[in-house]
Amino acid sequence: MKLSFEKYIETENLTKESLELYKEGIVCYKAGAYRASLIMTYLAFLESIKNKVMIAEKPTGVIDSVWGKIRNKIQKEDEWDKNTFEVLTQEDLQIKNGTETIKKKIFTLSGSLKRELEYWRDRRNDCAHYKKNQITSSHIESFWSFINSNYKKINMYGSRDALLKKLDDYINLNIKISDQRIKDILKKISQEIKNESEAEEVILAIELLMKGDDNPWFLYEDKMEDILCYLVDLGNENMIKGIEKHLNSKGSIVSFLEKDIQNLIKLKISDSLILKLWKQELDKIQKNELCALVSLLLTNDLVIENDKEEFKKEVANYLIHTSLSEFEFKILEDNGILEVFLNSKVYGCYDFNRWNWHNSFIFYLLEKTKSLELLKEIMKVTKHTYSPNRTVETLGEKLENEDWKRDMRKLYENTGEEPDSLLAESVTE
Repeated sequence: MKLSFEKYIETENLTKESLELYKEGIVCYKAGAYRASLIMTYLAFLESIKNKVMIAEKPTGVIDSVWGKIRNKIQKEDEWDKNTFEVLTQEDLQIKNGTETIKKKIFTLSGSLKRELEYWRDRRNDCAHYKKNQITSSHIESFWSFINSNYKKINMYGSRDALLKKLDDYINLNIKISDQRIKDILKKISQEIKNESEAEEVILAIELLMKGDDNPWFLYEDKMEDILCYLVDLGNENMIKGIEKHLNSKGSIVSFLEKDIQNLIKLKISDSLILKLWKQELDKIQKNELCALVSLLLTNDLVIENDKEEFKKEVANYLIHTSLSEFEFKILEDNGILEVFLNSKVYGCYDFNRWNWHNSFIFYLLEKTKSLELLKEIMKVTKHTYSPNRTVETLGEKLENEDWKRDMRKLYENTGEEPDSLLAESVTE
């Protein structure tokens, strides 16, 4: 059975070298060689930190030559681990920037996190130099827990600004959001987010970049929603919380849901936006997504209990404007929408033109439900029109079909009622 740490390292985007070192550490742990396990785990951790530096954008304010020296330093074969730790934990880096000397951190670490890193470096030294301090399985498990909890919090100072600048450059060059270069930048930005507040700042910054583009507002919205959907799929919890707050501040989420309707259950959308969605915006939902939306709202309890009957009536009222596939019909039937449609008699209108407008849905419903009550309404609307020779269009076609009329007569006969005269068998000469 896999250890939880084994599962964890498989979910991280680690280099081949780092992954192999972690696996060696796990093998040593299972064999009881705890000193060797801690050394391998420590080297794997620093390898992943080194990779962060090597693939990162140059932090804002650091001149090219200094950045080059840092990268060369951590690649020295015999000292890379020592140098990587120094780059990771150094409090201030003296940098000559033009005519000034400024202080800059490479990594943004809290004081407590820096102390924990120094503790694990000391434990690694205990193992490497065979000091008498005991190293047990609990040390390895604690180190793994530390890595699991803190690896994503270790980010480079100022690199986010550089990434946003590069994103802006690509956008101005009309590079599509689906382009891998854009996705790589967004992924790096997401990995740096440590809390909900930072996520909100990044979303606002990206929004300002998009609005700064020369595209019309509807193209800006489209691109922004593509970016938000991709960030949601990356799974950073802090970023997702920031996106939730951003969306909940907007007046509508229809266009965002049309990118991926499953976002409705990936995110915590406010009750007020859900309410507006089904009370005022059903007509804005693409028809091929309507039934999926209804199913998601009901099966995930996104409509509060007291609103469910009203919700079903709103959907039923809207359904008369559309047509359904068999699969969509099944979804609505399973969720009780069609029963509400029939019971509430939202079709009970004697406007001849309106019936002709919606007759494809009504007759599809009749075929599926075999509802005598609905059949009676179809007959009634014909008899209430100003000309007795006029019938609902589809009914006119059906009345020429003797098999259909025979099936409809059975609906009456099954309840002991006399069939409507319009369904009488045609007399042949």
